[in-house]
Amino acid sequence: FVSMLVSLHCVSRKSRSYLLRRQTTESHKALTLVRPVDWCDLDAYQHVNNKIYLKWMESGRINYLMHLGIDSPQENDGKGIILAELSCQYIHPVQFPDIITIETKTVKLGDTSWILETKMFSKDQERLVATGTSRGVFYDYKNNQKMSCPPEIREKIKGFEAYLE
Repeated sequence: FVSMLVSLHCVSRKSRSYLLRRQTTESHKALTLVRPVDWCDLDAYQHVNNKIYLKWMESGRINYLMHLGIDSPQENDGKGIILAELSCQYIHPVQFPDIITIETKTVKLGDTSWILETKMFSKDQERLVATGTSRGVFYDYKNNQKMSCPPEIREKIKGFEAYLE
């Protein structure tokens, strides 16, 4: 599977530009998103507000889906993934200015669910600042019920995540 380098440019000042690339580490492949900390990400204590980490996790998750070519439910006959669970462990506070690297990878692919792990690193601190997991459920939006992972999505994930069974 060929490594990819794609730049995504957003029009809003807050979004600026994102760098999306496939990164190989010792034991896994992670999709990496690099983005600046914005002034408006700060709270009254002058560090990044806790909800921003969840937004960073969402950005990593959505870019992972985009990388795999998994369409939105509207473009996929009403079938897609719905977020069922989200957790974040805050390790170190982040301040402005800084650059955050968001790594996203699959840690489990079940029959009806999919668990992603996210790690967030600070460039200025040169360390891990937060980790998180998100569990998505494969969902049939037309019938309002969970469903088994479609074989074509399972193959896309397995093609990217070589360590999966």
